[in-house]
Amino acid sequence: MLHTVEPCKNFGWTGKTFGMFAIHNWTLTELNGQTIVSVDESMKGLLAKLLKRSFNKNLEKGMQNWLDLLKQECEK
Repeated sequence: MLHTVEPCKNFGWTGKTFGMFAIHNWTLTELNGQTIVSVDESMKGLLAKLLKRSFNKNLEKGMQNWLDLLKQECEK
């Protein structure tokens, strides 16, 4: 569910799944003609605790995938 939408500035959503609740917030900032993307993410719940090591290990790869998808959509 989206909880924040400010076009060209920021957006955020929450998600629930079995044993986990997540909050994602993305901020877009223009700097010298480029867009800087900042991401804040929080996960809690039993599943998040059990898989913490795995999530942390794959975090960078997952973020890069989301950034690549965002870039593709922006360039359409």
